[in-house]
Amino acid sequence: MPNQADQAIAYAEQQIGKPYVFGAEGPNSFDCSGLIKAAYAHANPPISLTHFTGTMVAQGKRISKAELAPGDLVFPDPGHVQLYVGGGQVIEAPHTGANVRKVAMWGFWAGVRVTDPGTGSVTATTAGDSGGVGSVVTAFSAVAGFFLDANKRRAIAYIIIGFAFVVFGFFTINPKAAATTASAFGPGVKKLQQKMIPSPKSRAPSSTLSPQPSSKPTAPQPKAPQPTGGGGNG
Repeated sequence: MPNQADQAIAYAEQQIGKPYVFGAEGPNSFDCSGLIKAAYAHANPPISLTHFTGTMVAQGKRISKAELAPGDLVFPDPGHVQLYVGGGQVIEAPHTGANVRKVAMWGFWAGVRVTDPGTGSVTATTAGDSGGVGSVVTAFSAVAGFFLDANKRRAIAYIIIGFAFVVFGFFTINPKAAATTASAFGPGVKKLQQKMIPSPKSRAPSSTLSPQPSSKPTAPQPKAPQPTGGGGNG
Protein backbone atom coordinates (compact mmCIF):
# COMPACT_ATOMS: atom_id res chain seq x y z
CA MET A 1 0.00 0.00 0.00
CA PRO A 2 1.40 3.46 -0.84
CA ASN A 3 2.54 5.43 2.16
CA GLN A 4 1.67 9.06 2.92
CA ALA A 5 4.44 10.47 0.71
CA ASP A 6 3.34 8.40 -2.31
CA GLN A 7 -0.29 9.36 -1.72
CA ALA A 8 0.66 13.05 -1.60
CA ILE A 9 2.62 12.68 -4.86
CA ALA A 10 -0.31 10.90 -6.53
CA TYR A 11 -2.68 13.70 -5.52
CA ALA A 12 -0.28 16.40 -6.73
CA GLU A 13 0.13 14.66 -10.09
CA GLN A 14 -3.65 14.68 -10.53
CA GLN A 15 -3.64 18.48 -10.20
CA ILE A 16 -1.17 19.08 -13.04
CA GLY A 17 -2.65 21.57 -15.49
CA LYS A 18 -4.81 23.41 -12.96
CA PRO A 19 -4.20 27.18 -12.69
CA TYR A 20 -2.16 29.00 -10.08
CA VAL A 21 -4.26 31.34 -7.95
CA PHE A 22 -2.73 33.15 -5.01
CA GLY A 23 -4.19 31.91 -1.71
CA ALA A 24 -5.95 28.87 -3.25
CA GLU A 25 -5.60 25.33 -1.94
CA GLY A 26 -7.92 23.47 -4.31
CA PRO A 27 -9.78 21.78 -5.63
CA ASN A 28 -9.75 23.79 -8.87
CA SER A 29 -6.69 26.03 -8.36
CA PHE A 30 -3.67 26.27 -6.10
CA ASP A 31 -0.78 28.42 -5.02
CA CYS A 32 2.55 26.82 -4.12
CA SER A 33 1.98 26.10 -0.43
CA GLY A 34 -1.73 25.42 -1.03
CA LEU A 35 -0.83 22.55 -3.36
CA ILE A 36 1.51 20.95 -0.80
CA LYS A 37 -1.01 21.43 2.00
CA ALA A 38 -3.79 19.82 -0.04
CA ALA A 39 -1.57 16.95 -1.19
CA TYR A 40 -0.71 15.87 2.34
CA ALA A 41 -4.25 16.52 3.57
CA HIS A 42 -5.36 13.77 1.15
CA ALA A 43 -2.88 11.24 2.53
CA ASN A 44 -4.08 8.44 4.82
CA PRO A 45 -3.75 9.35 7.61
CA PRO A 46 -3.66 13.04 6.61
CA ILE A 47 -0.77 15.30 7.56
CA SER A 48 -1.71 18.84 8.53
CA LEU A 49 0.53 21.56 7.10
CA THR A 50 0.17 25.33 7.20
CA HIS A 51 -0.68 27.37 4.13
CA PHE A 52 2.41 29.57 4.29
CA THR A 53 5.96 28.80 3.19
CA GLY A 54 7.44 30.79 6.10
CA THR A 55 5.98 28.35 8.63
CA MET A 56 5.85 25.23 6.44
CA VAL A 57 9.65 25.20 6.29
CA ALA A 58 9.66 24.53 10.05
CA GLN A 59 7.09 21.69 9.96
CA GLY A 60 9.40 18.74 9.67
CA LYS A 61 13.00 17.62 9.63
CA ARG A 62 15.51 19.75 7.72
CA ILE A 63 17.42 17.76 5.12
CA SER A 64 20.16 18.52 2.60
CA LYS A 65 19.84 18.37 -1.17
CA ALA A 66 21.73 15.09 -1.21
CA GLU A 67 19.18 13.56 1.20
CA LEU A 68 16.11 14.39 -0.90
CA ALA A 69 13.66 11.55 -1.39
CA PRO A 70 10.15 11.30 -2.90
CA GLY A 71 7.63 13.21 -0.82
CA ASP A 72 10.09 15.73 0.63
CA LEU A 73 9.40 19.45 0.39
CA VAL A 74 11.82 21.52 -1.67
CA PHE A 75 12.19 25.25 -1.04
CA PRO A 76 14.13 26.73 -3.97
CA ASP A 77 13.93 30.06 -2.17
CA PRO A 78 12.26 31.27 1.07
CA GLY A 79 9.07 32.24 -0.78
CA HIS A 80 8.36 29.08 -2.78
CA VAL A 81 7.79 25.38 -2.08
CA GLN A 82 7.64 22.29 -4.30
CA LEU A 83 6.98 18.57 -3.84
CA TYR A 84 9.93 16.34 -4.72
CA VAL A 85 8.83 13.28 -6.70
CA GLY A 86 12.22 11.67 -7.31
CA GLY A 87 14.61 11.58 -10.22
CA GLY A 88 15.48 15.25 -9.84
CA GLN A 89 11.91 16.42 -10.52
CA VAL A 90 9.34 18.38 -8.55
CA ILE A 91 5.66 19.23 -8.83
CA GLU A 92 4.84 22.88 -8.20
CA ALA A 93 2.22 25.59 -8.56
CA PRO A 94 4.65 28.18 -9.94
CA HIS A 95 3.16 31.65 -10.30
CA THR A 96 0.27 33.73 -11.63
CA GLY A 97 -0.41 32.95 -15.27
CA ALA A 98 1.00 29.41 -15.07
CA ASN A 99 -0.46 26.01 -14.20
CA VAL A 100 0.53 23.24 -11.82
CA ARG A 101 3.36 21.35 -13.49
CA LYS A 102 6.10 18.77 -13.12
CA VAL A 103 9.53 20.17 -13.90
CA ALA A 104 13.20 19.60 -13.30
CA MET A 105 14.31 20.88 -9.92
CA TRP A 106 15.75 24.33 -10.57
CA GLY A 107 16.89 25.53 -7.16
CA PHE A 108 17.51 24.50 -3.58
CA TRP A 109 17.43 26.70 -0.49
CA ALA A 110 16.09 24.16 2.02
CA GLY A 111 14.61 20.69 2.19
CA VAL A 112 12.03 19.41 4.70
CA ARG A 113 10.84 15.86 5.37
CA VAL A 114 7.36 15.59 6.90
CA THR A 115 6.98 11.80 6.72
CA ASP A 116 8.78 8.65 5.64
CA PRO A 117 9.99 8.84 2.03
CA GLY A 118 7.90 7.26 -0.71
CA THR A 119 8.94 5.25 -3.72
CA GLY A 120 8.49 8.21 -6.06
CA SER A 121 6.75 9.06 -9.29
CA VAL A 122 7.01 6.34 -11.92
CA THR A 123 7.19 8.99 -14.63
CA ALA A 124 10.11 10.90 -13.11
CA THR A 125 13.36 11.17 -15.02
CA THR A 126 16.86 12.17 -14.05
CA ALA A 127 16.83 15.40 -16.03
CA GLY A 128 16.55 17.58 -12.96
CA ASP A 129 20.09 17.32 -11.68
CA SER A 130 21.80 17.26 -15.06
CA GLY A 131 22.13 21.02 -15.24
CA GLY A 132 21.07 21.00 -18.89
CA VAL A 133 19.27 23.58 -20.97
CA GLY A 134 15.90 22.49 -19.61
CA SER A 135 16.94 23.36 -16.07
CA VAL A 136 18.19 26.78 -17.15
CA VAL A 137 14.95 27.54 -19.00
CA THR A 138 12.87 26.38 -16.05
CA ALA A 139 14.88 28.50 -13.62
CA PHE A 140 14.56 31.56 -15.87
CA SER A 141 10.83 30.98 -16.13
CA ALA A 142 10.51 30.75 -12.36
CA VAL A 143 12.47 33.97 -11.79
CA ALA A 144 10.47 35.80 -14.43
CA GLY A 145 7.26 34.46 -12.94
CA PHE A 146 8.23 35.75 -9.51
CA PHE A 147 8.50 39.32 -10.80
CA LEU A 148 5.38 38.96 -12.95
CA ASP A 149 3.35 37.84 -9.95
CA ALA A 150 1.56 40.98 -8.76
CA ASN A 151 0.92 39.48 -5.33
CA LYS A 152 4.60 38.83 -4.69
CA ARG A 153 5.57 42.28 -5.96
CA ARG A 154 2.98 43.78 -3.64
CA ALA A 155 4.32 41.77 -0.71
CA ILE A 156 7.87 43.01 -1.40
CA ALA A 157 6.60 46.60 -1.57
CA TYR A 158 4.85 46.18 1.79
CA ILE A 159 8.05 44.84 3.34
CA ILE A 160 10.08 47.79 2.04
CA ILE A 161 7.49 50.33 3.21
CA GLY A 162 7.24 48.64 6.59
CA PHE A 163 11.01 48.68 7.02
CA ALA A 164 11.09 52.39 6.14
CA PHE A 165 8.45 53.11 8.78
CA VAL A 166 10.37 51.12 11.39
CA VAL A 167 13.58 53.05 10.67
CA PHE A 168 11.74 56.38 10.69
CA GLY A 169 9.99 55.51 13.95
CA PHE A 170 13.23 54.40 15.58
CA PHE A 171 14.98 57.68 14.86
CA THR A 172 11.87 59.66 15.84
CA ILE A 173 11.66 58.15 19.32
CA ASN A 174 15.42 57.94 19.74
CA PRO A 175 16.93 61.38 19.07
CA LYS A 176 20.30 60.27 20.42
CA ALA A 177 20.57 57.58 17.75
CA ALA A 178 19.57 60.10 15.10
CA ALA A 179 22.24 62.52 16.35
CA THR A 180 24.85 59.75 16.37
CA THR A 181 23.96 58.76 12.81
CA ALA A 182 24.07 62.38 11.68
CA SER A 183 27.47 62.90 13.28
CA ALA A 184 28.78 59.71 11.68
CA PHE A 185 27.63 60.62 8.18
CA GLY A 186 27.88 64.38 8.55
CA PRO A 187 31.63 64.77 7.78
CA GLY A 188 31.33 62.68 4.66
CA VAL A 189 28.36 64.69 3.43
CA LYS A 190 30.21 67.94 4.17
CA LYS A 191 33.29 66.81 2.20
CA LEU A 192 31.08 65.85 -0.73
CA GLN A 193 29.44 69.26 -0.64
CA GLN A 194 32.85 70.95 -0.60
CA LYS A 195 33.91 69.00 -3.69
CA MET A 196 30.72 69.78 -5.55
CA ILE A 197 30.32 73.43 -4.50
CA PRO A 198 33.52 75.55 -4.59
CA SER A 199 34.22 77.82 -1.66
CA PRO A 200 33.96 81.61 -2.14
CA LYS A 201 37.77 81.92 -2.05
CA SER A 202 38.16 79.56 -4.99
CA ARG A 203 35.66 81.36 -7.15
CA ALA A 204 36.95 83.75 -9.81
CA PRO A 205 36.75 87.40 -8.62
CA SER A 206 34.04 89.33 -10.28
CA SER A 207 35.26 92.31 -12.34
CA THR A 208 34.35 95.77 -11.00
CA LEU A 209 33.86 98.65 -13.34
CA SER A 210 34.82 102.16 -12.24
CA PRO A 211 32.21 104.75 -13.00
CA GLN A 212 32.78 106.46 -16.36
CA PRO A 213 32.07 110.11 -17.00
CA SER A 214 28.89 110.75 -18.82
CA SER A 215 29.30 111.07 -22.56
CA LYS A 216 26.16 113.17 -23.03
CA PRO A 217 26.83 116.68 -24.54
CA THR A 218 26.28 119.64 -22.29
CA ALA A 219 23.42 121.87 -23.39
CA PRO A 220 24.57 125.45 -24.27
CA GLN A 221 23.79 128.14 -21.66
CA PRO A 222 21.78 131.20 -22.86
CA LYS A 223 23.79 134.49 -22.99
CA ALA A 224 22.63 137.60 -21.13
CA PRO A 225 21.19 140.35 -23.44
CA GLN A 226 23.65 143.24 -24.25
CA PRO A 227 22.49 146.93 -24.00
CA THR A 228 22.09 148.83 -27.35
CA GLY A 229 23.70 152.31 -28.07
CA GLY A 230 22.00 155.76 -29.04
CA GLY A 231 20.24 156.72 -25.93
CA GLY A 232 20.26 160.65 -26.48
CA ASN A 233 17.34 163.08 -27.25
CA GLY A 234 16.78 164.15 -30.78
